[in-house]
Amino acid sequence: MRGSVTDVFGRPPRLRAGFVLIAVGLIVSMLFGFLAVRNVRWSETWSAFTSTEISWLVPAVALLLVAFFLRGIRWWSLFEPSRRPPLRVVI
Repeated sequence: MRGSVTDVFGRPPRLRAGFVLIAVGLIVSMLFGFLAVRNVRWSETWSAFTSTEISWLVPAVALLLVAFFLRGIRWWSLFEPSRRPPLRVVI
């Protein structure tokens, strides 16, 4: 292509900018992930997981799934009826 702008690797600048955004996003995510778990006492965390009562997790997960489904319906209802996507796509 004549007159097209590319970087030193022959990629268009938009592709390079996308790569930079992804790289910065990964670096920031790793930094904040490290900051979130740097003072965790892993033995105490494992002890808490092993002493968890499963009977409390089942209704919690069920409510989480219901809330997720209701949010999908809410977003689906925000579309105009003529432009509304199928419900399975939104959820």
